[in-house]
Amino acid sequence: MISNIFYELPQKSWWQGRIDGEDPSLIRMHQNVQIIEINALKPSPGVRKVIFLGFASDEGVIRNQGRPGAATGPYLLRKACSNLPVHYSDELHLLDTGNIATINGRLEEARKYLSQAVSLIIENEGFPILLGGGHAIAAGHYAGLKAVLKDKKIGIINFDAHFDLRKPNERGPNSGTSFYEIAQQCKEAGEDFHYLAVGIQRSANSKGLFEAAKNTGSQFIPVEKINSLDIASVQQTIRDFAGSVDALYLSFDLDVFFSAIAPGVSAPSATGIFYDGNFRRMLEACFASGKVVSMDIAELNPVYDLDNRTAKLGAQIIFDSLLALEENL
Repeated sequence: MISNIFYELPQKSWWQGRIDGEDPSLIRMHQNVQIIEINALKPSPGVRKVIFLGFASDEGVIRNQGRPGAATGPYLLRKACSNLPVHYSDELHLLDTGNIATINGRLEEARKYLSQAVSLIIENEGFPILLGGGHAIAAGHYAGLKAVLKDKKIGIINFDAHFDLRKPNERGPNSGTSFYEIAQQCKEAGEDFHYLAVGIQRSANSKGLFEAAKNTGSQFIPVEKINSLDIASVQQTIRDFAGSVDALYLSFDLDVFFSAIAPGVSAPSATGIFYDGNFRRMLEACFASGKVVSMDIAELNPVYDLDNRTAKLGAQIIFDSLLALEENL
């Protein structure tokens, strides 16, 4: 049972948009999403369920000296998704289960409830799409997966300008510590840490963070390689990584993109990747493995988002992921 202190019930008002008709060929995502309280989830044999869950928190960003504002990200991601046309089949059922929120800066407790919520979704045969919120979402997301997929090797592919392998400081965990925390948990359990960071920028990570990547056995693909003509080798790296694990968790930190197309993030960069054919090829390589079990969108900061560009970018990732997911189920 998810605590009602940290849990916000889903609202149909979060999903509003254009209506061209009720014919299946005309409907948009807001007409297709069903609202359900998370504790009411039940197994539905033979039904393919995609389940949205928000993490309305920027406490980790604040602790990491980033720009506040990501706590409202889940609402704007839903709004950006609402008008998207439905191109997936009616066999794919979309459900919104609400938000986990940070109350009075209590990030650690919020992540615990996020973990429980993710476990509930997996136990009830759903595919979680988590909507952030800061990247502190990742530690809770992974913990929820691990609690259910106990004996499986879970690989993390993180599209991000940053490694997020910082050690927690005196204020506790933050948006830059999630993957360090996961690495430590794996070490304590005597398990390998399976982590591939995609889009890493040298100017966004200290030498110490590159050392942390080496020491934790992390793999990474630098932004320069993605923006080159050698995307085939990038795809192969993703395929090889996917082949080494049993399940894949995808995390999309929107600051991996060039700030001109993604201005609304907590920590913008002067450079980055583009939402182009190369990005789509990487996305396809992930889903073609047939091992993707969950994903999240992190670090949308609506306060700084011009023309909702970044929210629309996050929605496009969700749109393309739904199509890729259905093709590879």
